[in-house]
This record gives sequence, C-alpha cells and structure tokens, in this order.
Amino acid sequence: MRLNRKLEQWQQAGLLSKEQLGAIREYERQHGVGWQAGLGFLGVLAIVIGLLAIIASNWQLIPPWGKLGTHLLLNTLLAFGALHKWQRPLIAQLCLLAWYGLTLTFIGLMSQVFHLSGATASALLLWTLLTSVGVIYFATSALVLLPWALGTLVTLFAAYGEYLQPLVNNDLLPALLSGALLPTALAFLTSLLKSARWQALNKQLLWLAGLLPIVTAGFVCQLWYSLSLRDFSSMQYSVFITGVVAAIAILLTCNQRLAIPEWLENTLNFQLLLLVCGSLIVLPFLFSQVRSDWLAAFSFIGLWLLLGWLGHRTHSQRLVSLAILVIALRLFLVYIEVFGSLLQTGFGLVGSGILLLGLLKLARSLSRKVNSTETNKGDHA
Repeated sequence: MRLNRKLEQWQQAGLLSKEQLGAIREYERQHGVGWQAGLGFLGVLAIVIGLLAIIASNWQLIPPWGKLGTHLLLNTLLAFGALHKWQRPLIAQLCLLAWYGLTLTFIGLMSQVFHLSGATASALLLWTLLTSVGVIYFATSALVLLPWALGTLVTLFAAYGEYLQPLVNNDLLPALLSGALLPTALAFLTSLLKSARWQALNKQLLWLAGLLPIVTAGFVCQLWYSLSLRDFSSMQYSVFITGVVAAIAILLTCNQRLAIPEWLENTLNFQLLLLVCGSLIVLPFLFSQVRSDWLAAFSFIGLWLLLGWLGHRTHSQRLVSLAILVIALRLFLVYIEVFGSLLQTGFGLVGSGILLLGLLKLARSLSRKVNSTETNKGDHA
C-alpha cells in the first residue's frame, strides 16, 4: 500500500510515466514478498505441520521403510517443484522453503529410525551443508534466503559450542566473531558477488551485516554490569584472540570495496557503524575487571545516538524516530539501575526528562533540516 501511494505521487509529480509505473508494479508483483507470499508461507507451514502431526499420531503403526520412503518422496516432489518453471515464481520459492525445512526433519527421522547417536550440532551441520548450495543457487527472495541465513547462524553457534568451545575454552569468541568479524566478512563477500544473479542473496547478507553488529553491540554493552568475564578473560590468550579478531575486522572494514546495506547509502556510513560497534564489542573484554553501571547504560545510548545521526545523514526519518524511542526507554531505565534513594530517583527522573526534552528539540530541528533539504532539491529539479 505504501509503495502504491509513493508510485502515484511520483507519477503525479511527473517523475514516472504510466508505462514505467506499470512495469515497476509488475516487477514488484513478481519478485516482492507481500501479503500473498506471507499467506503462502503460512499455508506451506500449516501443511507441513499437519503432515507431521498425522504421521506422529500413527507413529508406532508405520514401518520404518514407510516413514523414510514417504518423507523422501515428499522431499523429492518439493525439489521438483522448486526446479519447475511455474507461471508464478512464488510457488517455486514456497517449494524450496518447504524442502529446506523438511530436509532437517528427514535427518532427524533417519537418526531416530536407525538409532544414531550424534550431537544436535552434527545434524545441523549436515542440514546446512546439504541445503546451502540449492538455496543459494535457486532462491530469489527473502522468503527463502532469510530463514536460510538465520538457520546457518544457528548452525554456526551450535557447531562452535559443540566442537570449538571445549578446545579453546573461551566464551567471548562468538560475540567477537558474530558482531565484529562476520559482518565485515559478509560485506566483503557480497562485494565479490556483483552480478544480478546474486542480487537477492546480497540483499539478505547485507541485511545481516548491518543488523548483527548493532544487536551484538547492544548485548555486549551490558557486560559492563558483570564481573563474570573475569573467569575466562584472565587467560593469557584471551587478549590475544580479541586483538587478532579486532585487527582482521578493522582491515576488512577499511577496504573500500565493501558492499553496503541500502539504508546506509555510502561506504563511509557503513565503515563508521562497523568500527563503533566493533569497539563497543571489544572493549568489555579488554577491560574485563571494570564494572560500571554508567558505562553499560551510556555505551548503549551512544550506539543509538550514532544510529540516529546516521538516520539524519541518510534522511531516514524512521531510523531517527526509532533511535529516539530506544534512547528514551533506556534513559528511563538508567535511574532504576544507577540511583538508589527516593531523592536520588527524583533527580534521576528530572535529569532523564530534561534529556528527553533536549532529544525532542534535536529531533524536530533535524526533521526540519531534512524537510528543507528535500524541498530545496525539489525546487532545483
């Protein structure tokens, strides 16, 4: 609905012809993930769960060959459905999504039928290895690529916990890898996949590259509250690991060939976000003996001030509004965490209120600047 309104406004302003308007709508209908795709996803999910429920209700009556044969047949049919040239590409994508999910249940079924003893991480790794090539090559929308990306992340975390964590005995590595190194690696990888064939994959990988450092930094900022890091950060190689990961991440971030998420508009904005988030992730591990409620609160607020400023630079009013909302909520929590007595709580609330009013004034001034900039651009055009 919002896209249609925008298209109509652009046509009325003379920016689009009637033919261009129709072509854009047809393209979005073919490639977009709208309410029809959402209903299709729910329909596929309902059918899959229903089939599993029917099988589960008669589990003891079905022979092993029947269970495996039926599941294998279903996966094969879904694979053919994903490869078929349907009039609506959405059908092929729904088949691919169902095939991706049911491959995991097929692995679980084989483990149960043959009484295999193995770790969950092993099953997830096998699932990801078997499905990733097919998903990457045939997926054309977020309907498939987003679940695959999230499933791959879960697999990586499970594999680390099962195989690497007992060897390195270090709990900081997942945060450093997922928040500092992985986003830059994804941005560097997508810069190498420039062809139109990888457009949908690039978009989802860059979405992760922009979101992961923000989410990870938001969580790691809270480690300033805790002294539990002292248990493992006192190890000699912990500082070394942190330094190595941070150095590799900085080298990748400074590379001018990085691809960037659409909402950040240019490489400099993305590099700044990655460097700040990486710093917020690394610092609690380098100074693990420090415990400070203030650092926990204001490092988080500083992160969202940066996001609000980036929203102002990219003329994204939504990002500015979201940053103000998150900062406001965090400020109200500060006085609960930092202040103790009723008198101190009162001062804390007054201070938070003043800061909120200041943020409101800042937001209004930024909004006016954005609107005036857009108006001047329109006048010059």
